[in-house]
Amino acid sequence: MRTILEFLPEGRAVHWSVLTYGSNALSLLGAAVEAGGHVALGLGDWPYLELSGSGGRPPGNAEVVAAAAAMVRALGREVATPRQAREMLALA
Repeated sequence: MRTILEFLPEGRAVHWSVLTYGSNALSLLGAAVEAGGHVALGLGDWPYLELSGSGGRPPGNAEVVAAAAAMVRALGREVATPRQAREMLALA
């Protein structure tokens, strides 16, 4: 990841994120947050069975996002609200 970050332009805000397909994005969350990035994750990419609820029930998307948000906060960062995310990305 650090090698790729060297290609980002200096002196201007660049929003980047780590995502995976067919792999667990939670394992990359800490490195991405510490490097100033974001993480894109959801059940379409990985089942996140390690977050299974009581009785072995697979997690829902909200549970996956809540786990990621807790990890981000534990690293001393805050999670953007949907409005803040739209503003950062200059979306309507």
